[in-house]
Amino acid sequence: MGLILLSLAAAATFGSTPPSVEWVTDSTVNPPGITGNFFIEMPAPVPCGNLVLFNGSTIEDSRIGTYAATPNGIEVIANASTPVPGSSGQFEEAWRESCGDSRVVFAGDDDLSPASLGSSLYSWSGGSISLLLAAGTTIGPIQLAGLNDVDAKSDRVAVDARFFSPGITQALVLASSTEPPQIVADLDDTMPGQTDPVTIYARPTITGTDLVFHARTGSNLGLYRWTAPSSFAVVADTTTQVPGEGGTTFGIFDVLPASLDYGTVFGGGYLGGHGLFLSSDGELEALVAPGAVTAEGETITAAFLPTGAGSLLSFRATTVERPQESVFVRTPDGTLWRLLGVGDTIDGEVVGTVNVSASAHTVAMRVDFFGPPWIQAIYKAEFGGEPALVEIPTLMPIGLIAYTLALGAMAVMIIAATKSRLVN
Repeated sequence: MGLILLSLAAAATFGSTPPSVEWVTDSTVNPPGITGNFFIEMPAPVPCGNLVLFNGSTIEDSRIGTYAATPNGIEVIANASTPVPGSSGQFEEAWRESCGDSRVVFAGDDDLSPASLGSSLYSWSGGSISLLLAAGTTIGPIQLAGLNDVDAKSDRVAVDARFFSPGITQALVLASSTEPPQIVADLDDTMPGQTDPVTIYARPTITGTDLVFHARTGSNLGLYRWTAPSSFAVVADTTTQVPGEGGTTFGIFDVLPASLDYGTVFGGGYLGGHGLFLSSDGELEALVAPGAVTAEGETITAAFLPTGAGSLLSFRATTVERPQESVFVRTPDGTLWRLLGVGDTIDGEVVGTVNVSASAHTVAMRVDFFGPPWIQAIYKAEFGGEPALVEIPTLMPIGLIAYTLALGAMAVMIIAATKSRLVN
């Protein structure tokens, strides 16, 4: 596969030039040391400098590993053959990766048995892995039992953590290279406007020196901001009025907000619509609402699942002209461009699903094609230059190779594997 142009333009830059989409790798290309039928897992790939991070396993070995891809090759970040620092074993699981500028941060576990303490937090840079936060560590009065969501920016890492106290409980933890890990929110905290403590947290996102996260209290769901040392504020919750909707309040929020230079962008649903909203300096406004018109002249009917950094925003949306989901990008000048969507044909294959994640300069997409053959691929669109995280040598030729796959029983196995590995 080569460069796929979805417009007449030859390159994508910030401004008025339509973007192009480039193939990076697919499931016919096995990472070094991997044998069997490789499968690119459902989570969206993560742009990280000149790398695109993704999860993979094989049909024969379901243990999930983390890999880095460029058009020149694939490198193993951590998988079942990678030694765990401080342990005699290898990683039985390595995933939930995040890009912290000069390093890759991921959750890894050397034991998936019921007796395991759970995942620890690791960093990878230049082929070297180091331990950041170990399961079993005592933070404050309680002991870390494992990790869920991870967000890394610069030298700071935020995690949705589980603790023994004495049963398993939950808290949001913020760690850095200069300070010990601290609990910034736990199940004893009550959010502004609520009378009962939080029942569950999710998706901590570092925003400057603050932390934005999801929290649920009984029937209330919302996005909140933590500011050091212990201040909480509402970004939006189910009592917040939707800008421009005449008193209608939010009913649901997308799983992950996006932290951009100009504020926090989140997806919110309400009676009659679903759009993207910007929270900045305590003010709330609609950013991409139903009725917005793209550069190609399509009219947005719903926009959701924002992702991005800097001044580049990507999201999924439906339009009047294309009711199936597509990936769009919003450039700094406010222009909306369509990148790729369900039903598109690329390199002779029909797109079935697209998961997307974006950095300040790159939009990366995990594409699941309708088969047979059953192939998953990674594409990217570049928007200006981005510093390289690490140079990766050419490890294997790039291009679609003949993908031999026994149909029938093998197809059923792959479909079953796909359904069992759905990750929000």
